[in-house]
Amino acid sequence: MSGKGSLWGPFFCYTLYMELGKVILYSKNKEKLAQLMSEVFDGDILPVDNGIGIDGENIKLLLLDHPKRSLVPSSILDFYLDTKEELLELENKLNFYSYRHGQDLGITYEKIENEDLSYLLIKDFDNREWKFSTKVQ
Repeated sequence: MSGKGSLWGPFFCYTLYMELGKVILYSKNKEKLAQLMSEVFDGDILPVDNGIGIDGENIKLLLLDHPKRSLVPSSILDFYLDTKEELLELENKLNFYSYRHGQDLGITYEKIENEDLSYLLIKDFDNREWKFSTKVQ
């Protein structure tokens, strides 16, 4: 490990840098989820053993089958974007995805703004929530 962020002890300073490995997500329809995540993260879809990989610039996902997945969200994934333009670009990607794949996608998304943050909430096919936010400038 090397890099950024500091941990201070009584006699030393240690710099710690961590990078997120791949995120493993279970889905009742990994193919549909792969299409959506490929669009959201500008990633390539790759076959990986018994799953599907998404190889994006800043994230790697492994999607695996779980046909009996509950409709209760098991996680909320929260991402921060640098600018409001990046959030708008993501919203445009979702609109285009909806146009290409029809209105009955099994996903929902909405844009919400308050005085501090602007964010986009996406609920995927497995009822998992994705939040992309940026500071209002």
